[in-house]
Amino acid sequence: MSFHWNQMPHRFGMFGVAEEVRPQYFVYQMISRLGANRVRASSDAEDVRIVASSDEHRENVSLIIVNYGLPVSQERIATLRFSGLKPGSKRLSTYRVDRSAKWSGEQLALLQIENREVETERDFSCQVYCPADSIGLVMLEHHEEPTVRPMRH
Repeated sequence: MSFHWNQMPHRFGMFGVAEEVRPQYFVYQMISRLGANRVRASSDAEDVRIVASSDEHRENVSLIIVNYGLPVSQERIATLRFSGLKPGSKRLSTYRVDRSAKWSGEQLALLQIENREVETERDFSCQVYCPADSIGLVMLEHHEEPTVRPMRH
């Protein structure tokens, strides 16, 4: 036990011995951003796995994409197809944990890869880049159009 505890590196925690944040911290952060209701999701590629969720009204949908395959993972462009959405203006945001460290260790926050407004109908499609050995978070959230009011003089 002494050898195992004192000489073997342990990398199970979310922070290292030098208090550096590890990637799994941000994976847990992604999981915490999933909605309350699980939504059916599937993938055509056996090394790509998806977990999807929504809020009660299906105004907000989020999913986690894991691109990991043995013996070798490969880069992919995933085409995401959403159905049964509430039509309207939404914000599409993506985040990723991969080899290029798409996070801020000082702020303990994921960095956005993409952030844009989209108009959706009941069905909506988009594409997301998934590097080999990566975990991505895609969020499609209801977005209110700003109200423009005339100025009073």
